[in-house]
Amino acid sequence: MKRIRFHFVKLLLVLGNLAAIIPAISLGAPPLFPLEAIQYEPLILQNRGDQADVYFPAVSADQDAFQIVAVLQGALIDKKFYSIFASQLARFGFVVVVPNHFQILGPPVNPLALFTDQRVVNDVLAQMVLEDSNPDSPLFRIVDTTRLGLAGHSFGGVMGLFAIGGRCTPPFCFGVFQRPKALRAGAFYGTNAFDLTTGSFIDVNTNGIPVALLQGSRDGIATLAEAQTTFELLDGLRKLIVIDGANHFSITDDNNLPAIPPSVIPPVPDEVDPTISQTDAIDQIAWETGQFLSMHLQGELIPGDFPTVSTFSTTKLDVSNVVFVNGRKVLTGKTVGKSGIDIDGGRGIVSQFLPDLVPAIFPQKTSNVKINVATQNPPISNGTAVFFKKIEIEKNGFARFEGGGPFHIDKLMIKKQATLELAAGTYFVNELEMNMKDDGAHISIISEPVKLHIGKNFKVNAKESIMNKGRDVTGFTIFLHHGSKLNAKEVDVAGLIYDTKCKKVDVEKMTIRGAIIVDCEVKLKKDLDITYTEEDREAVNSTIITP
Repeated sequence: MKRIRFHFVKLLLVLGNLAAIIPAISLGAPPLFPLEAIQYEPLILQNRGDQADVYFPAVSADQDAFQIVAVLQGALIDKKFYSIFASQLARFGFVVVVPNHFQILGPPVNPLALFTDQRVVNDVLAQMVLEDSNPDSPLFRIVDTTRLGLAGHSFGGVMGLFAIGGRCTPPFCFGVFQRPKALRAGAFYGTNAFDLTTGSFIDVNTNGIPVALLQGSRDGIATLAEAQTTFELLDGLRKLIVIDGANHFSITDDNNLPAIPPSVIPPVPDEVDPTISQTDAIDQIAWETGQFLSMHLQGELIPGDFPTVSTFSTTKLDVSNVVFVNGRKVLTGKTVGKSGIDIDGGRGIVSQFLPDLVPAIFPQKTSNVKINVATQNPPISNGTAVFFKKIEIEKNGFARFEGGGPFHIDKLMIKKQATLELAAGTYFVNELEMNMKDDGAHISIISEPVKLHIGKNFKVNAKESIMNKGRDVTGFTIFLHHGSKLNAKEVDVAGLIYDTKCKKVDVEKMTIRGAIIVDCEVKLKKDLDITYTEEDREAVNSTIITP
């Protein structure tokens, strides 16, 4: 079979006939190549003759240095309108391929139009294998053909989800689709699995393949609510990332796109205007996409090994005097960036993937119901969602929740020597306060698992306060949502403290059996004793991945 070669059209960084050798520069993690090092080439995908644009770092590289990312176009959107996004994505060390695929949807009289399909995924991979083995190709021996990621927009993102799920559903796929073994991860913008024909959401089995959904907060075509529902149906490692101020077309070079011949139908415009510039939006979308795909296409991080540390922070870890992990004293001082404390008390730089919370956004519910608990009352029992404005458990009071809920409480106050018993279930508490100067209060877990979601603040400052003491680490998980804070002092707790976007965790004079795994600043102050064994770590793994 005749090989189709590149037409050498150098649009970026050309010195004579040779691309300059430019080392990667670090803008955080992972390292980025400078934009001027990214080269563009037009390409023909031989399987079906589709045209494609390819972007890659034109630098001196080792064999199999760059993984493949296929960008799957939105409905009726020409590949050329993803040029800025694809160039930025290639800076992460990817060979980014943006194909144009035409097909006729509906009656045969309908015009040929830009609608991608799942076979494009296999077409891209097959062509990269050819280019990697072709001495005349600028991609010769630099493509890692064993690792493929997907990035998609709108219609293309849905097709990518279905490709990951290995399902063949028209109009995204006709006939049979075989998911390639090289497919490792996907990140999709403006994408959801809402089925217009049935009015329901399709449950796509993504288990085993990490997926990120990126969503503009002002998307008027594929809404944030639809992305949230889709996210909750996904399996395994997943993340929901909201781009504030972006609309449906904030990923493309322009926000109002024309039809490009031979297509005669332009994309349906988003009637909601963005409040962020096109340049800033593309930068953010490309950065988040690149970060996520890098985590799963580059290096050897194995999700099943997570978490490997007793304490982990992605921003700053500050350890003061007299902090012990499994009986070993931890060195004091501050570290910035991704760092942790291992189960032997050692400190170091750690690269961990933090699966997003479920739900990713703390639910804001309103209620006028207030309850004061002075003595033992009948249990608050409910098997469906129930809402409270404020619950206050008075001194020496006793309250029990059972039935699973979910229970939504705007403010929960537990006073001196009071006891709160929680049965297995989900608890959304915007503010939780156990703040007394002397004798503490108790939170007792009477059945497992208990999932406590904090929306704004969790403050514990009381001598001899107890939370789940003596029970399994996996039985009690505190999820800190975006912008929330945890301030705890003089508490004995067994459980997991976890978040992906909190504001700050500050703990002091505590006994912890469990782990602190957070995406915010962590301060470990004096007289802190953490116990976290290999057995605990193995048990916690499933808790984090499926919160």
